[in-house]
Amino acid sequence: MNRILHLIYIGIIISLAGIMSGCSSIKKNAQDEKTIYVTIAPIKALVEDITCNDFEIKILVPQGASPETFEPTARQIADLESARLIFRTGLIDFEQGLTDKLNNSSTIVSLNEGIEPLAGSCSLIMADTSTASIRIYGLRRKA
Repeated sequence: MNRILHLIYIGIIISLAGIMSGCSSIKKNAQDEKTIYVTIAPIKALVEDITCNDFEIKILVPQGASPETFEPTARQIADLESARLIFRTGLIDFEQGLTDKLNNSSTIVSLNEGIEPLAGSCSLIMADTSTASIRIYGLRRKA
């Protein structure tokens, strides 16, 4: 009899643990739907202005890191999968590979669409992630 009660208590505890973990994942998914990622810090201010702070904006490249040598971690890729949108310049090397690494590339917004570089490469972009400023040289809008 004691053994049966013990098994019932364990069953109740396991059931409650399952219910509680299910509730926390629902909250996490609801939060993920309100998350937008940007690849570099200067884009964050632009997206915050557009969204009126209705979304949580996260920066992919950490402050002080170089966007030219940055590679996203497996955890960051997993976080990007659940993001509502991902804004990128479209001109930095690691951003080119994001489409291949993500299952849902329709969430990626390339800010270089409709803009044709005059000459050069990504070296034309000078991003200072510590001051959240960006300068883009040698670009013109497609007619």
